[in-house]
Amino acid sequence: MKLEFLADFPDDWGMNKKHIGQLLSESVEKLSKDSDRIVEIGFVTEKDIAALNKKYRRIDAPTDVLSFPENDISTPDNVLGSIIISLKIVNEKDENLDDVIKHGLLHLLGYDHEQNQQEWDRTAKLINCGL
Repeated sequence: MKLEFLADFPDDWGMNKKHIGQLLSESVEKLSKDSDRIVEIGFVTEKDIAALNKKYRRIDAPTDVLSFPENDISTPDNVLGSIIISLKIVNEKDENLDDVIKHGLLHLLGYDHEQNQQEWDRTAKLINCGL
């Protein structure tokens, strides 16, 4: 798995790019046979994620994480998709960043807790995702 950051990674979160890459690789290997994919991660402001949430989900409010699977955007075939995170919202909700990233990954892989909570719970448990 290849990880691309869409902006500078925040240094003050006690995590580094290598850790996130390993987290995603291990999770994808448990859930998908195709681990030769690229995942993009972007960190945005509360205002920016609220605008994205309104535009793409028609929800006029900020959120912690949004996922954009490659089939929703025009990308090369090996791109799984993009995970966009608001660290301010993650912090306000006192969430674990590992879980937020895994949550975004589950959406990239096609799982949806709003459509099938039971399948989401089963799959999230496989990768130890607490969200």
